[in-house]
Amino acid sequence: MKEIVVYKFQHDLLHKYIYPWEDVIECFDNKLDSHEFENRKSCPICNLESEKLFWIRFRSLPVTWRMFGGREGPLSICPDCKIQVEFLL
Repeated sequence: MKEIVVYKFQHDLLHKYIYPWEDVIECFDNKLDSHEFENRKSCPICNLESEKLFWIRFRSLPVTWRMFGGREGPLSICPDCKIQVEFLL
């Protein structure tokens, strides 16, 4: 499921990414059922509903855990706009 390439994602000041794309793409194999996330934040660009977004279980790199700053949780990505939309801790 890692067919989405890093350079295709938007990096702009209006829609900052939550986590580095390289780290996010490493988690693409951890896809979640998007229907479990109904009525969450929709895409701020195209307004795609949360249940139609691409949801993954994101886990930050091991070094962040060793420094007591690791994060893990659901992260939504808009498949059309190629931006990170919401991270749930």
